[in-house]
Amino acid sequence: MFDKNNYLDKYLHPDKDPQYSLVDFGLGKAGKGIKKFLLSGDAQSGKTTELRHLFHTLFDSGLYRLYYQEIKGWEFSLQDLSKVEQCETIVIIDALDEKFNDDERNTLFQCINNYAKRHPLLKMVISCRSNFKEINYLDEFLQLQLLDLSWDESKQIIYGQSDNAEKLIIEIENDELYELTRTPLFLLELIDCFQRKKHIPDDKSELYDYIINRRLEKEDARGIAAHPRMVNRGRLALESVAMGLQLMDKNAFSEEELLDLFDDEMQWTRIQQCGLIEGENNSYSFVHNSFKEYLASLFLDKTKSLDEI
Repeated sequence: MFDKNNYLDKYLHPDKDPQYSLVDFGLGKAGKGIKKFLLSGDAQSGKTTELRHLFHTLFDSGLYRLYYQEIKGWEFSLQDLSKVEQCETIVIIDALDEKFNDDERNTLFQCINNYAKRHPLLKMVISCRSNFKEINYLDEFLQLQLLDLSWDESKQIIYGQSDNAEKLIIEIENDELYELTRTPLFLLELIDCFQRKKHIPDDKSELYDYIINRRLEKEDARGIAAHPRMVNRGRLALESVAMGLQLMDKNAFSEEELLDLFDDEMQWTRIQQCGLIEGENNSYSFVHNSFKEYLASLFLDKTKSLDEI
């Protein structure tokens, strides 16, 4: 992972800027004395795994008092922390985007940022999806971004998750599906598809269908943007976005442009959460161009006339 504030320098001088783990930032080996860190990334990109690894590493070191909390199912309050010894404690809060509507999330982010400002010596590490504009409220925190998995790292995960890893690796290499192995989210869906079907579908549309449906079903189960017909409505919304991008010959939309495509903001909320669209600085695009092209083709297949487009 890397410090997003130094992104341009990293791009221009990739060998100059070493890559650090979250533990390096937690232990003060990276971050130049900064006490507040925000780990951002796409859905299922490994943020929770990183925070849990940080917690266990710091616990084993015996150097700190630790306070770890996942937002899901938590009635949020920082009063429990009011008497902690700032210099001896690290507060770790995972998944700020979980289980909150926009107003609740705004309040939560402002509350955490104000608390961080009042306790300058307290070290805090928090995580959130990167596609929430409320992240801007967290200006007390240095934003860190998870890097993509290398192919070697992806293979390690495959060996740990699949009962026929060698066959799956060969199929990925033969079909050149590397773009689906760079984040844990899509890699795990790829492994799951292989485990269920005993092979990767020869027809990529079948594979894309599987991944899209799984993402929408899981988002429905999480209850953030629940709807009785989450999968069907979510797919229609994704198809509309993909077709809009194709017609305008664009790779990304602003949030205002996306909202113009839908009848209500809940449609945008549904697709924003599913992990197929990523966004930053009010620019939203499909995580892989292949999803955009596939969903646009589905839209066209259902269209009877140019007037409908």
